[in-house]
Amino acid sequence: RIFQLDLSYSYLLYYSKRGISDGEYPYLKELPNEEWTNKIHFENNVDILFPKAFTALDLLAHLLFACLGLKTEKKIKGKTKNINKSFNNAMFQIKKLDRELYNKLNEIRDSFEFKKASKVRNDIIHNQPPYEMRNEKVKSPGGTETVIVKYIPSKEILNIARGLLELMRQIFIIVEDFLK
Repeated sequence: RIFQLDLSYSYLLYYSKRGISDGEYPYLKELPNEEWTNKIHFENNVDILFPKAFTALDLLAHLLFACLGLKTEKKIKGKTKNINKSFNNAMFQIKKLDRELYNKLNEIRDSFEFKKASKVRNDIIHNQPPYEMRNEKVKSPGGTETVIVKYIPSKEILNIARGLLELMRQIFIIVEDFLK
C-alpha cells in the first residue's frame, strides 16, 4: 500500500507541475484541453491516494492487534461479536493499554491536517469529491440559508495529500519506536 501511495503522490506532483490553473472555480470553464487532461489524471490519483492511505492505517492496525494482543472479540448482549481491526478501534484499545503511545498517536489523529485529510477521504468515498464543484446550503446565525459553491483546487488537495503522508510517516515512526 505504501508503494501505491508513493506512486499516486508522484502522479499528483507530475500532473500538478504540468499545469492545472483551477485556483478559482469560475476559471474551470476556461481550462485549455491539456490542463483538463492533467486535471482528470490528477483527480484519478486523488481518488486512489486518500482511500489507500487510510487503508494503510487500517493495515497497521492489524499489526497492532497482533503485536499488542488487542482484543478481537467483545460480548454484546451475551453474543460474541468480532471487532473490526481498524485504526480507530486499535486506538480505542491502546488508550487503555499504553497511555503514552495513545497520546502520541492521538495528537496526530486529532490534528487539523489529519481531520482535513479524513474529510477529503470521506467525501471521495461517501459524498461528492472535493475537486468537483458542488452547491452547499449554509445557514447563518440569523437563520438565513444561502447556497454557496464549494470547490477545493488541485493545489490545495496536493497540500492536503502532502500533509497526510507526512502524518502517516510520523505514525509509523511512533509505532516502530514503540515496538522496538
